[in-house]
Amino acid sequence: MTEPAERGPKQLGRRAGQDDRSILAIALQWSSTVMTISIEMVVPGLLGYWADSRLGTGFLFLMLGMLFGVTLGIWQLVRLTQLESPRRPPVDSSRDKPGEPR
Repeated sequence: MTEPAERGPKQLGRRAGQDDRSILAIALQWSSTVMTISIEMVVPGLLGYWADSRLGTGFLFLMLGMLFGVTLGIWQLVRLTQLESPRRPPVDSSRDKPGEPR
């Protein structure tokens, strides 16, 4: 399989020696990612506020929107960190002997 020509979120964490793009291009991609996650966290709460004001439901939809937005934002951050972190080989616990330091 070949690597796709376009750069996606998986390429965000490449080191300077591994990325042929300019520093400005890398910074703009990070800025775009941060803004997208921020918008994902705020917009559901704003929509909930709007729904509450139209329906007269107090703060029910505001709270549901904020809960959904924060959950979505945290999920995206976790996903981003999983894409950025290097994969470590699994530890073979059968080689460990009791009483011996690792």
